[in-house]
Amino acid sequence: MIRTEVMDQPLETIRKPNGDLIGRGVIANLYKWPSHRKLTICFIGGTRSLRSKIAAAMQRQWHLHQLTRGNLDYNAASFSDLADCGAAASPNYDIRVGFLHGAYGGYWSYIGVDSRNHVPSMNFEGFDSNAPAEPDFDRLVAHEFGHALSLEHEHQSPMVPPCDWNYDYIYTHYSWQSPADMHANLDKLKNYVYNGKYLYSFTTYNKKSIMHYYFEPLAFVKGRNSKCYILQNNNVPSEEDKTFITQQYAPATFGGFRGLDTSLEDLSRIPNARLQQVIATKRQLLRDAER
Repeated sequence: MIRTEVMDQPLETIRKPNGDLIGRGVIANLYKWPSHRKLTICFIGGTRSLRSKIAAAMQRQWHLHQLTRGNLDYNAASFSDLADCGAAASPNYDIRVGFLHGAYGGYWSYIGVDSRNHVPSMNFEGFDSNAPAEPDFDRLVAHEFGHALSLEHEHQSPMVPPCDWNYDYIYTHYSWQSPADMHANLDKLKNYVYNGKYLYSFTTYNKKSIMHYYFEPLAFVKGRNSKCYILQNNNVPSEEDKTFITQQYAPATFGGFRGLDTSLEDLSRIPNARLQQVIATKRQLLRDAER
């Protein structure tokens, strides 16, 4: 459940929800992959069989070519080779899958293009020793790959109603690195805007989303009456999740969601090292896409 804040410092004010509610979700605009990108993958550990199973689950759960009208896809050779990342080779890969234990263990992923700045960029603790059975295997892969597509947690959407989290219970009964880690995974996202450029695109709250956590009733002050309580895990991307990906990566279909894709100058003036790293990565990918 490790998550890192998308941006460390606030910008200005909150955005109104966008009007097209056919799909539902919340996405970090700056972190979206540029058009015509074919995602590559590598692994740090894991057997050939396990690597193949993870790569197949990603492709089975998220049919990128179909959902994005070809604007985002899997690199067929990479998803067939299932290569080792390697220190020298890792810059050539977009998604770097590891199986870390201990302080950096758990199930987690960096967001969108920021994946290229980290090795590993996605982690499945224990998959290399005792991988979970279905439907948990596909659910965990689908959720973390959703982050790699730039999706944020649905229960953190700027449109989410008050969840009334029982933070004391959640911190005691679930695995977190720190209270800050817990809050980074649960608290509502602040949708900052800077010079008209929005940090997030989002629609109405979607309880069916693969990006929504399940917690038992005791994790909420109001128990089952919490507006964020769901009966069980969502095991597959919902139809709303899929349509939202289409909205974001095939914008012509829905009239355009440019977000921060091509306007980075204003953000480049913000003195934030982590943000500047992401901007540099995004600019390089945009240059690559123009070649």
